Amino acid sequence: MPTYFVDSSALVKAYVAERGSRWVRDLLQSAELGDIYIAVVTPVEVTAALSRRSRGTDDLSAKARAGVRQFREALDARAYSLVELVPATIDSAMHLAETYHLRGYDAVQLACALAVRRMQQRGEEPLLLLSADIELNAAALQEALTVENPDDHG
Repeated sequence: MPTYFVDSSALVKAYVAERGSRWVRDLLQSAELGDIYIAVVTPVEVTAALSRRSRGTDDLSAKARAGVRQFREALDARAYSLVELVPATIDSAMHLAETYHLRGYDAVQLACALAVRRMQQRGEEPLLLLSADIELNAAALQEALTVENPDDHG
């Protein structure tokens, strides 16, 4: 079974209906506990993205509020393994931001994914980065990560 690192742009799709949502949900449901990693900043990013959609009173905002609740439940159930920001990861993120001209949190996401790859045991299945961010994906490919964009899975 593969190990996944899921950035915010992909993880939010598990909690709202948009392009690639079904694919992300199916993939996350089939993963084993402990095989899904997210950066420690991802819960804030996902909550913010969902909360911004929940303004107003229409059906879409009700679904976004439900998504926030479901996401918090998944966090409480430890469905995701959090990758902490330690000095070496911060240094790596700074280097990646400079090298690939990434936005700050995109560099953090990539540095955390690379940290997970480093901690994997030899012989394990490769790490798969799930991201809908084109610039982040391009940098990840340069760093020899396997990348899947949920938007490619309609």
